[in-house]
Amino acid sequence: MKTQPTKEHEPSATAKAASVSDMTVGSPLRQITKFALPLILGYILQQMYLVIDAVIVGRWIGVGALAAVGASTSITFLVMGFCNGACAGFAIPVAQAFGAKDYRKMRIYVANAVRVSAVIATVIMVLSLMSCHHILQMVNTPADIFHDAYTFLMLQFAAIPLTFGFNLLSGQIRALGNSRQPFYFLITSAVVNILLDVVLILFCGMGVAGAGIATWLSQAVSVALCIWYIRKHMQLLIPQGDERRYDNRRTSILLNNGVPMGLQFSITGIGIIMLQSANNALGTTCVAAFTASLRIKYLFTCVFENIGVAMATYCGQNLGAQRMDRVTRGVKDAICLMLVYFLFTFVVIYPSADYMMRLFVDSGEAAVVSNAAQYMRINNYFYPTLGLLTILRYSIQGLGFSNLSMLSGVMEMIARCGVSLWLVPAIAWTGVCFGVEIELNFTPIRREHVQWDINLNMTHLRNKITMLPSERRTKQVDGYSGYVSGSTFFGEGLPMYTFYMRKYAGVSDEGLSMWYMNETDDKGNPTGKRVTTTEYAKASDYLCGDPIPDLYGGFGTSVNFRGFDLSVAFTYQIGGLAYDSGYSAAMYSPANKTTGMNWHKDILNAWSADNASSNIPRLQYEDKDQNGMSDRFLTDASYLNLQNINFGYTLPSNFTKKVGIEKVRVYLACENVWYWSKRQGFDPRYSYSGSTSQATYSPVRTISGGINIQF
Repeated sequence: MKTQPTKEHEPSATAKAASVSDMTVGSPLRQITKFALPLILGYILQQMYLVIDAVIVGRWIGVGALAAVGASTSITFLVMGFCNGACAGFAIPVAQAFGAKDYRKMRIYVANAVRVSAVIATVIMVLSLMSCHHILQMVNTPADIFHDAYTFLMLQFAAIPLTFGFNLLSGQIRALGNSRQPFYFLITSAVVNILLDVVLILFCGMGVAGAGIATWLSQAVSVALCIWYIRKHMQLLIPQGDERRYDNRRTSILLNNGVPMGLQFSITGIGIIMLQSANNALGTTCVAAFTASLRIKYLFTCVFENIGVAMATYCGQNLGAQRMDRVTRGVKDAICLMLVYFLFTFVVIYPSADYMMRLFVDSGEAAVVSNAAQYMRINNYFYPTLGLLTILRYSIQGLGFSNLSMLSGVMEMIARCGVSLWLVPAIAWTGVCFGVEIELNFTPIRREHVQWDINLNMTHLRNKITMLPSERRTKQVDGYSGYVSGSTFFGEGLPMYTFYMRKYAGVSDEGLSMWYMNETDDKGNPTGKRVTTTEYAKASDYLCGDPIPDLYGGFGTSVNFRGFDLSVAFTYQIGGLAYDSGYSAAMYSPANKTTGMNWHKDILNAWSADNASSNIPRLQYEDKDQNGMSDRFLTDASYLNLQNINFGYTLPSNFTKKVGIEKVRVYLACENVWYWSKRQGFDPRYSYSGSTSQATYSPVRTISGGINIQF
């Protein structure tokens, strides 16, 4: 017998417009965007105060404390992930009942969800607190950070009921299409968290414990706000009378949605734990790098997660309203939205990853910054895959197929375990964030007489030295062991061909070149400070980056229309450094032996009394060190090359075959059409060691044409 939707406790039109949103009508893209935007802003804000936690801990307590907070990140993800996933699953039947306008059934689901959540949260909290010590041992937490990691993790586990409470209540609010209020509650919670961080860590000196307590109290505030809002503005969700009774069938439906969804998050978390364990074994530096990069990574990837959450609610409501056509349209619109966001992340992450990581630690922690930035850039390649996975996974869950969604979590866990067990031990930190080559081909138009193809390929290469024999570890530089060869330092943990040379410090008040040197005391012992000198021979050598690009590859397009064909191909490189010896040779001071040689036009901007702000030293006869080797002549090796343009026309076959010719094509081709780099004429493509020669020129532009005849 079919149950008729009840009108009892149905909100007024005004209240409904203010508090709930019907996602079964209107533009799918608009509805999804409108729902997802507060979620995205809220979670970005949530991740921001996690970032601020890490910044405060890393900068004001130390790298060890930052590593302690991050050593248990994967464990927290495992436990809290189950809580978040289960609560999201409990909200799906609520959204389906709301879409079907069956409010009585909806409130029965709400009552039983609260009852089940209270039991699960209590059990998980008790078991987690009892196992905390063993868990940290299991993931190879370094001994020097074990105590702080234990303190922080215990506080996180104690907050499990609060985590469950907020996610359950906010999930029910979102199930009715209202994603704004949970966003406002997160804002309030974030402000409280930051203020408590400042008070407990900076003023009270509570260290890592202060960060944990601040998070705990801020979550309590968010739970209280959810309860207040439901009682005041969403009484539609409050069960009445017999709606509060235990319902075995409805509880089973809730568990069938919530438990697989929670396990999906946990299964994924097992893979992260394996990766965390393998990374912890690499030492405190790698743990700190992992912590810093994960904070920023989640700041970006939470957008995908929340587009997925929006899809779960959207699909649930439309399933309840039996509008499957809108489900298909919504999935397509969500994928387009995700791709647009991916392009944004790519533009932001690649040039600024290093600067983001410097938020967490002092600039002297070069290894932490380098490893964390590497992790961020490599992970960025896989954002489209992650976005597609998230959208499809949540859409499937919203339609009630939680077991199928859990299977994708199993496959993700297997992949992470493979990386942890094989790749990380084989290639150390690089295994945590191993790169890949990607090739994409897309055909927007394919018709009888016209075809348009687009292609893109990209490669990421991280060539690091993982081991040197003891006899080659003759020098220590910034914590790295290795040896010097010319202007290159080969050290364990560093990229191949890392530059090792003087650092240019600008121009003195007298117009002389300056370089940095390590300060020493009266006894000749280093003080740890850097000072400047105008004497090149006294200047110290430093690590100055490496020539390996972050990304390189090509892209192009081709069009065929009724016998005419046009193709355009580009090559590119992003990142890396190269020593511009040609520019260095053209920036010399005059001397007898160099009489008659050319100068670069930049010499016209050399320091003078009228041009005292110039960074180019004054012209001084016989100043042999003016263009001495230093990072002054290290240049960004990024480039963009219009490699090829090819235009042709193929005569109709019905004409050529009459004269016994299979195919005739007339063409015009241009190679090396144009080249853009940091400095005109500078071409870093010929050496991955970063060295260039005055004799190295960009390829000659060639234009050719001809006729291809096939018999």
